Amino acid sequence: MPIPMLNCIPVIADAAPGRFTPGPAQIEALISSRTSAIVVAHIYGEPADMPGIMAVAKKHAIPVVEDCAQSHYAKINGQLVGTFGDIAAFSPDVR
Repeated sequence: MPIPMLNCIPVIADAAPGRFTPGPAQIEALISSRTSAIVVAHIYGEPADMPGIMAVAKKHAIPVVEDCAQSHYAKINGQLVGTFGDIAAFSPDVR
């Protein structure tokens, strides 16, 4: 809800085949001249393809926000989620 509350229009990318998260192709297909950021949620502990998404973001000079609320401590090639994008958000770890 924060996105529409800031008078922005969210455009939702579908999940990549066999994944819980969108991939670079699904995101890039939706980029327009009005795209101001890419928000990526890592879902159910499954990290999104951040190297691929970051390549798309760099190509289009768009900042990336990682939503890591469902994937604390998840890694991609040994690198923690939340360290790929320009900024990351986590929820409290309530173990």
